[in-house]
Amino acid sequence: MPTTPELQRLDDRIRRQGIIILSVFAFIWAVAGWGNLSQAPIVAMTVSALVSLAVLILGIRHANQGHRRRERVLPPSWNRWVGLVNIAQIVIIAAAVFTLVRTDNLIFLPPTIALIVGLHFFPLAPLFGQKQYRWTASALCLLAVAGFTAALTGAALTVVIAGVCVTAAVILWAAAIHIAVRN
Repeated sequence: MPTTPELQRLDDRIRRQGIIILSVFAFIWAVAGWGNLSQAPIVAMTVSALVSLAVLILGIRHANQGHRRRERVLPPSWNRWVGLVNIAQIVIIAAAVFTLVRTDNLIFLPPTIALIVGLHFFPLAPLFGQKQYRWTASALCLLAVAGFTAALTGAALTVVIAGVCVTAAVILWAAAIHIAVRN
């Protein structure tokens, strides 16, 4: 059984890794969204990079100060299950990308990926002991529904890509901040 200092280090490490991963993927979503637009994408992507960097730095600084540190109750083999969930997510996204590109249904790509990413957060919540991931999962799944609705009702491809991708970035930035501040 790990000691209290070991549990605190584990808690800090999980928080930092979560903040880093969420910030990096938020930036990727933002670049995918803004890079699709012809009007001032460089400015928007620069702002997105600065936001990701700020969330990353402030989040890690806040997490390193030990605010709201708590003991986590992690399930047995939690890290193995996290790996399996992430591998499954990657495989499913790859299959979706392949299928949607081959069938020329690019407009459904952003909401499909948002749905897959959102669904993958549901099992991660108990595995990491991060209840916040439930609202992250729910928000991304609702975003996917909005993206599918926009695509099916005739929205332009650029609108669907920008809307879904930039909103997904905001959701992930908010999740990173929430983990840093509230744990």
